[in-house]
Amino acid sequence: MHEAAEQALRQRDFAGAARIWQELVEAGDEKAAFRLAGLYRSGRGVARDLERARLLLERAAKAGYDPGRAHAALRRPEPKQRRSPASLRSAIEQGDIRAVRAALDAGAIPGVPASGARCDAAEAIVRGRVDILEVLVARGAELEGCGGSGLSLLHEAVRVENVEAVDALLRLGARIDARAPGNATPLHAAIRVGHGPIAKRLIQAGHSLSARDDAGRNPLDLAIVARKAQIAKQLRAAGARRTKSADPDKRAESGWFEGAADELSARAYRGWPPLSVAAWRGHDAVVTRVLAGGADPNELDPEGVAPLARAASSGQFDIVRALLAAGADPNHGTPAPLVAAATSNDDRLLRALLDAGARIDTVDPLGRSAIHVATSAGQRVMVETLLERGARADPIDADGISSLEVAVRDAHDDLVELLAAGTPQAARSRALCTAAARGRAHALGLLLETGLDAEGTCANGQPLLHVAIRQGSPQAVGQLLRAGAQSNRPSASGNSAVLVAAEAGDAELVVILLARGGAVDTRGLGGRTPLMRAAAAGHLEVAEHLLAARADLRMRDEQGNTALDLARSAGHEPLITLLEAPPAGGWFD
Repeated sequence: MHEAAEQALRQRDFAGAARIWQELVEAGDEKAAFRLAGLYRSGRGVARDLERARLLLERAAKAGYDPGRAHAALRRPEPKQRRSPASLRSAIEQGDIRAVRAALDAGAIPGVPASGARCDAAEAIVRGRVDILEVLVARGAELEGCGGSGLSLLHEAVRVENVEAVDALLRLGARIDARAPGNATPLHAAIRVGHGPIAKRLIQAGHSLSARDDAGRNPLDLAIVARKAQIAKQLRAAGARRTKSADPDKRAESGWFEGAADELSARAYRGWPPLSVAAWRGHDAVVTRVLAGGADPNELDPEGVAPLARAASSGQFDIVRALLAAGADPNHGTPAPLVAAATSNDDRLLRALLDAGARIDTVDPLGRSAIHVATSAGQRVMVETLLERGARADPIDADGISSLEVAVRDAHDDLVELLAAGTPQAARSRALCTAAARGRAHALGLLLETGLDAEGTCANGQPLLHVAIRQGSPQAVGQLLRAGAQSNRPSASGNSAVLVAAEAGDAELVVILLARGGAVDTRGLGGRTPLMRAAAAGHLEVAEHLLAARADLRMRDEQGNTALDLARSAGHEPLITLLEAPPAGGWFD
């Protein structure tokens, strides 16, 4: 029945999915309780009811299903009181999900730090930690209005192009029609960044196809003017139609523009200069006519973008040249034309703008330089051109992320190799930690080849190897071990690699680490061994491998507990049976 409910969701039959999950909830299915809570949070298929959502999440958590362990969770003080403790924020920034849970269990409430920056859940999204995001939402984190500049979490996930976070937020009940400055919805935002997979998910999840931004454009209008052909195709397939006033194409091409240029901004794009629309849409002849008629090449549209940036963003080289010849300022508007051009694959745009005096170090409102934007888009030719013309290889954006980290994050390994050569060691080390945290094994190898140490340390004193283990990537762990990472090196808190893998329940990594000489009985916090951690957490397969490696059943932690005592306290029957009755012949034959 779960598959039937998921199919109903894919068909945007939210009421049907709600009926199926309600039936399963009544039959005692806690996974259904968790999924139904998402619908009550968002009001899709059922009347929006946050209290009902809270009760369902609490029920799922008590049964052990909720990934955020939301038992006590949904204490909801008023937003103005919700200030994030430093310990919780620090754990999020370090990517330590166990420390996040510990802070929450100790009474921390997810919210906004005293500095007033983006909220905890948004920070988790920016740092690519969907697991932490899910924990925070399950513990009461708000889904709306706490991202950067008051964005919803869904907008924040789209902004940083985090597909996993978008999926998680939709599952958790984020409002799919939330509005950002300019009245843009998440789908508008996905179209702007040109992210087809995110746009597809939003469409399938039931995003409105007629929602208009402040410029009067629905998603299909925006996809067409932004020249996002694949997204436009998806929208049309879903039944989207253009607004009546939003199709100046035929009129412009048929000579409609002569003597009636102002009608374009009056009817098609309310308040937009005709030159901006024509430049964006690629109407060379119209641009020529409007400029000849005395149009200001530097007049900004309602979004603060200059015609030159509009033309550059849609790859209109001839129009860019015409605007520059007419006196367009290559540094005017936001984003600057050079940054706007960086997503295209035509380096002539960059060269023309730079030759005209564009500042190579200019940044957009998010602090991203042209190198950042080109790297995120995977445009190697643009990155090469910018480097050739003197751009720094290691600029930092407003989130403190370097272009090299962007290349690692977005899996553009060819750009990792290119940018690493011009990036200082400190920035390369941060990128190495990002690669470990994302499980990017190939990027790890490329960065290690630049002379970085596989024994390096990341946030909170965590060795690189431990960071990769927490991510759960055997490939990344193997890459670090082959490069010299020591399997028995403790973290700042005293935990060994085997202990970290055992607590995480990752049997494959436990086997890999033991094969590389990892100590089976090393002690960590509280004097607990890997076997004790596995027993307390109920990780049966991990315990079997540890016992096969001769883990000592008799060892006790600082409280005097053996692994068997911990399994009994937690009620893990399979572990109790295993530890009470070794196989015939004993464990060590």
